[in-house]
Amino acid sequence: MKDYNRTIGLVFRKYRKEKGYSQQYVADAMHVSKATVHNWECGKRQMFAYQFLDLCTVLGLDADAITKEVIEYGSDQG
Repeated sequence: MKDYNRTIGLVFRKYRKEKGYSQQYVADAMHVSKATVHNWECGKRQMFAYQFLDLCTVLGLDADAITKEVIEYGSDQG
């Protein structure tokens, strides 16, 4: 089984860094701890659907496009 938590984290980390946002900035915008953002990016913690959508909003990303990217990235890795 593919580790989609890790894949989602890698995709979001890529876009967070492209935007020049820190983990703390994202955490503050989402009202979670920096450790939570770190754990999402490392695949150590699963995010809820509403958090996925909120993170897309914070990063200015289209949720459908991110979902497709995660699926494609995951299938390339497995």
